Amino acid sequence: MKMVLLILIPVFFYSCSTTSINISNDEFIPISVKNKWIYKYDHELNPKNLSFQINEVKSSNGSKQATFDNFPCLGLYDSKAIIIKNTDGSYKLDYPEAVDFIFIPPQDKIETGYRWTSGEWNCSILGINESLVIDGKTYTDCLHITFSSSITFWGEMWIKKGVGIVKWAFNRTNPPTTELGHWELTDYLVN
Repeated sequence: MKMVLLILIPVFFYSCSTTSINISNDEFIPISVKNKWIYKYDHELNPKNLSFQINEVKSSNGSKQATFDNFPCLGLYDSKAIIIKNTDGSYKLDYPEAVDFIFIPPQDKIETGYRWTSGEWNCSILGINESLVIDGKTYTDCLHITFSSSITFWGEMWIKKGVGIVKWAFNRTNPPTTELGHWELTDYLVN
């Protein structure tokens, strides 16, 4: 009897730990109501909102639509933004000025060197397994993407599955805004 218990106890704990995996671990931007990300930046240069969160989620035909209070990673401050995760694993920013900007390509295209165009944006994957250390915390296997539109707008982000955007910049590279710097993740709540 003791031998059976010694075998069953590890099996029980193993099965519990494997079934409690957070389903958002396979999402680049984990989509769930109240998920929130907080970033640090030089406040003198850019006193914009340093956080964003999901206020509403809708699902339809396998895709997910998340309404954020704002999504400054791609230049949209102080107004609601919609991010759609398509069934192919791509992520699209949906607001009029973005022209349905696909900022993360389909899952089967995720590889270093992959390039795509979405509206006026030229996008590129610079790396798929980069590591970042921010405030002593290491984020491994980050997806590194760059964006540009003409010679005026430029951006980049590092995204970790199950966490979200770990580091990002979105800049206007000619006057009046010529500052360069990155926002870095300080805290997040992902369900």
